[in-house]
Amino acid sequence: MTGTGAQNDEFADIPKVPIRLHRVARALAVGFVGAFGWGIRGIFGHELGAAIPGVLIAGTLALLSGHRIFRNRLWLVAALGGLAFSLGGAMSYGLIIGYTRHVQFATVLYGFVCLLLVGGLWGWIGGAFVGLGLARELDVVRGVVAVVSMTVAGALTYLILVVLLDLHLSPPRSDMWAANLGAAIAVGLLLRSWKVPAATAGALFGAFGFGVGFVAGDFLQTLGNLTGITYDWWKVMEQTMGFVGGAALAWGIWFASDWGPRLERQPDMDDKVFPAWGRLLAWAVIFVWIPVGLALTRFSGDALADLASRVHASNVGHFVKVRQIQAWGWVALGIVSTFRWAVRPRQLEGWGAGAFLLVFAVEMFALAVLKAGYPLAGTTTTLVLVNLLVLALVAVALILTVKPDDRVFHLHPPALTGRFVLVLLGLSLAAVLGAAIVSVLLHSTPLPGAHLRW
Repeated sequence: MTGTGAQNDEFADIPKVPIRLHRVARALAVGFVGAFGWGIRGIFGHELGAAIPGVLIAGTLALLSGHRIFRNRLWLVAALGGLAFSLGGAMSYGLIIGYTRHVQFATVLYGFVCLLLVGGLWGWIGGAFVGLGLARELDVVRGVVAVVSMTVAGALTYLILVVLLDLHLSPPRSDMWAANLGAAIAVGLLLRSWKVPAATAGALFGAFGFGVGFVAGDFLQTLGNLTGITYDWWKVMEQTMGFVGGAALAWGIWFASDWGPRLERQPDMDDKVFPAWGRLLAWAVIFVWIPVGLALTRFSGDALADLASRVHASNVGHFVKVRQIQAWGWVALGIVSTFRWAVRPRQLEGWGAGAFLLVFAVEMFALAVLKAGYPLAGTTTTLVLVNLLVLALVAVALILTVKPDDRVFHLHPPALTGRFVLVLLGLSLAAVLGAAIVSVLLHSTPLPGAHLRW
């Protein structure tokens, strides 16, 4: 780079990644990781399940950022992503999807609008915290302020919208969308005050990507059901959500960064050394809270007994015992194999940080295989698991393809204009309207699982 811009560029001496192969490959890699993670999320569900794609998407973004300070910080960014995306797991959208399977246009349109809202809130909060992790400077105090503000705002919004005004998105299902809306508003106000560009872009493109991803995923599920092909089209929907959301989040943070003014170069490009308790906390979120939580809830005696009856296991007691031993074995393996990285972070620097993500991905896939009831669950479940494995392998192949390229991405996008935000909103609403119109035209009778809103 030359000229005044180069003099004010903190990465002036490092070649930049052009908008072509490597940037597209990296965004696609994050998308495939998101598809893999969201597919596993569907097997476990709720907050713990939602934390899985959060860890994988955020960690992959840090890994492919193009600079060592972000790769070395991967474990922290991944933990932030897991915690932030887990919040969306409290929202219910199963009945909303039932609205989109109807033939009444008002109900179908309402369903797609609600999916845009739920996905947008999920991506806004998750993307904002991933962006905070990818900011040039980290601030623990800001994190505490964000959590407190989100909690208070979420409680107030729920009280006003649900309790006082009696507004319900998909009665009688949970109305945690209202709490997430309040938390998202609090995050937006804080980001406007803090002026952290990577977090602003993360929130905006996360909301756009996951909002449109939810709409596109459900639309593809409708098309799949209409083909008459026997398959778990719900899983196709989930994987589409993760792919579109993850790819959009990555593309948004990396692409928007080229539009802004360059930051002044700082003499010390090394990341700060964080205290041991911070490293241990991040490690515990990823390798203790998520796996242990899954083992305690999804692999409890009652949960596995129910699974055994659904897959027609001949010996329920043996089935439950063996699955529990296997699940806790994978949990223990994850803890033992990664604890040294938490106490000795220098062993996990640079591209070696990818091993951290790989261990987590393998552990989650193994637990998903057990929870899915394989090999007793049938051909469709086997195909779904194979599909997840293929998604993971494609993501790894893309990551290895761009691995030798250490050219840096600016992770400091500018303040996005109101006009640009309106463009993204317009595209999102166009996707909703188009999906609703085509869905109604494709079938004249309600699909199985359809629900009428009014």
